[in-house]
Amino acid sequence: MKRLTPLALVAAMVTMLVACDDNNEDMTPTVLKPIAEHILGKWSQEYSYTLKDGKQEIALPEENEALFMTYRADGTAIEQLTLPPNGMTNISLQTWTVDEANNSITVGGYPMDIVSLDDRVMELKVPQYYDTDKDEMVQGEMYFRYVRMADEPTLAEWLIGGRWTYQDGYHKENGEWVKDTDPKPDELWYEYYEDGTSKKYLRLGDQETTYEYAWAVNLKSSQLALVNLESGNRTDYLLEKVDEDTYHIFSNLDTNANGDLIKGESYDVYKRQR
Repeated sequence: MKRLTPLALVAAMVTMLVACDDNNEDMTPTVLKPIAEHILGKWSQEYSYTLKDGKQEIALPEENEALFMTYRADGTAIEQLTLPPNGMTNISLQTWTVDEANNSITVGGYPMDIVSLDDRVMELKVPQYYDTDKDEMVQGEMYFRYVRMADEPTLAEWLIGGRWTYQDGYHKENGEWVKDTDPKPDELWYEYYEDGTSKKYLRLGDQETTYEYAWAVNLKSSQLALVNLESGNRTDYLLEKVDEDTYHIFSNLDTNANGDLIKGESYDVYKRQR
């Protein structure tokens, strides 16, 4: 089965199709009004499906695949798209509007019908989808089922907001963590934005340098990837959350037997200035 995310971002296809009976076909779906109020909050895409002979053919997410949408009252939405196989989550800022009379929503310029909406579940429908085998758009309805999530910040959301300022560096000596004695920069900080970009500022004496990046983070492993928007070079780190406004960042990474990144022998401490 072919599918795409509601914002026309094509994810990897699942190979398992699950056919199930629609036992509620005689029930009229509920769409709570006003839509613009009841849709607010965070939603997770549970699965997508098409209808064949009145039955649902369900495509479950692959491992390390997810889509979270957070709708806000100001007409903006935060999209967190996690793609397999590595499970890196890209975050982006979208705009959204609803047509209350026609039960439809447009997110990032992409229109969808609202099939159902209650306090727990939302289903959206699109009139076409992307066939990854044929590399083309196919006319045919596809449905996306979302479930409401607890409004707790993910690692990606936690990084957004405030300025993460360098405090100190540490390295291991004889198995013990020791504070670096090298001269510290006069100023060094990062900012992470909800449109998926990041900025780094470095000042050494009267020399100032600013770097701009695209960023993504792995919600499970805490791997952070920064791609320089000018050079295209990518740098990977591992984050360790210490408290709500402190993280350690490990840059000299190693890998274990499974090829997973593991912490190295040094780290830097950053604190958030709100």
